Order: sequence, then structure tokens, then C-alpha cells
Amino acid sequence: MRGLRALVLGFIFALATGFFPTELSNAALAQSNQARARTLFQRALSELDDGRFSEADDLLTQSLAIRESASARFNRALARRGMGKYLGAIEDLERCLELSTRRSMQEQASEMRDELRRALVRVELAVAGGAEQVVVDGESIATSDGEHEILRDPGMIRIEVSREGYAPVIIERDLEPGTQVSLQADVSANPLPARVLVDAQPSSASIEWDGELAGIGSVELSVDAGTYRLRASADDFLPEERDVSLQPGEELQLSLVLAEETGTPLTRTWWFWTAIVAGVAVAGLTAWLIVDARTPDLNEGSFGMITEVLRNDGAIVSW
Repeated sequence: MRGLRALVLGFIFALATGFFPTELSNAALAQSNQARARTLFQRALSELDDGRFSEADDLLTQSLAIRESASARFNRALARRGMGKYLGAIEDLERCLELSTRRSMQEQASEMRDELRRALVRVELAVAGGAEQVVVDGESIATSDGEHEILRDPGMIRIEVSREGYAPVIIERDLEPGTQVSLQADVSANPLPARVLVDAQPSSASIEWDGELAGIGSVELSVDAGTYRLRASADDFLPEERDVSLQPGEELQLSLVLAEETGTPLTRTWWFWTAIVAGVAVAGLTAWLIVDARTPDLNEGSFGMITEVLRNDGAIVSW
């Protein structure tokens, strides 16, 4: 009597506290999950029958997350084929072949997989020009030049090849099922211009770029990559020159502060030019005097003496 009473009290305590053996609890949970997975599976089949492939794919994905089965894999492949997601369908069919023990399902899965493989798009992509990133449909597939084989679902494909300092190469093609195509991308074909901002002090300084006046005080330039000669000059300041080398797409900011001249140049003083004019005048006068002093007198001989001759009439004539 006492044993029966203890058993009844223990059962009542278990009901009140929710305490049951672990095995019983796990089994109940498994049955509940299996029931939910089957419910989701049945709903997915209904969506498939109505041609609502996206909804069926979502329901089967939830069912597979609870319990994986060959049937769920096969039917999700059907849904994904209807959505044009051939790669995802092929993945499901290969997993179905691993799980299924039914010969009929294996044959159907194998046949559909081979059909979808033939419908995939195959792109042979040759990349050159120092590529740093190759992206296909938002997915990075390489970080360098080379030959790349791309398998994709039919439809629009977008390829972007990029390199710093160069305009990206973008290829967009709408490809039919089973298409095989070869594409090329040379990312060095379109270098971007370099941008240069030059600021000179004083603000009145003239800025020359490769020998041509570019601006006063401050200037912004967009030029091709290369090496250029930059010069800044202003009155009462020493000019400054430098070579500037630019890479494609580079942005460079330069600041030139000109140093003041230590004294007034001789060419800007009044007495310098006065002395020049005076010097020229003195030189001219000296030259004239020298030329005048050397003019011979026709009445003098070679020794400065006067020569007299006797004419027939007796007159004395100087020679």
C-alpha cells in the first residue's frame, strides 16, 4: 500500500515539475520535428503543382533544415530548375543520388542532372593588363591576370575586371542555355587621368606646368600619367622648380612656398642703369677723340716738318 502511494505521489510530482526521462523527451521532440518537416514538404509539393517555384524552394529549404531526405532534395531541384537556378538544382540532385535507395528516383535524378549540366553557360575569360580583382555576378573569382573558366546559370552575366588607376572593364552578356563563349579583358587599356592641386605662396605667384602658364596662386589640373616640370615665380621672390611624376589615377597635392630675395637686384636700382648710360657715353667720347687725334695734316711730312719747293716762277709753295 505504501509503495503504491509513493508511486502515485511521484507521478503527480513529475506532472507538476515537467520531469520525465531524457529518452522520452528526445523521442517526442524528434517526432514533432519530423511532423513539421513533413508538413512543410507537403505544402511545397502543392506550390510546385501550381508552378510557384520560389515559394516551393523556400518551404523545402525549411523542411531540409529540420530533416534531410532524398525526396526533399529531388523536389527542391525541380523548384530550382523552374527558377533557372541550374547550379543549385545540380547540387541538390547530386545529394539526392547519395541519399536515395530507390532505383527509379536515382535514374530520374541522374537524367535531370545531366540535362542541367548541358544547359549551363560556359565562359572562357582571358584577363590581362595587371588585374587586381575579377568579379563575376558580384562574386570575386580571381585577383590576377590569367585564363578563367566560368560556369553560370543561363541569363545575364556581369564581369568586372579592375585595377587601381585604370577604368574597370565591364562585360555584360545575356547568354542562352548551353552557350559557350570566349571573352577578353585588358584592364590597362584605359588609364585614368591624374589630378594635381598646386598651391603657391605668395598668392601672386605664377604657376607654370611644362612651360605653360597654368594659373596664379593656386591651380587644379587633370593630366595624363607621366613626368612634368612645375615652376612657380613671383616678383621679389626666388623661383622654384621641380619635376613631378604621376601615376594613372593618382591624386597629388603640392605646396610651393617661395623664398624672398635677400636684397634688391642690381638691375632694379636707378644708379645701375645711370652708370650703364654714363659708361656708354664715356666710351663713345673716348672713341671719337682717338679717331680725331689720328687724322693727318696734309701740310706736314712724315716727320712733322714743312717741305717747301721752288716753282718756276720763284714762289715758295708748301708741300
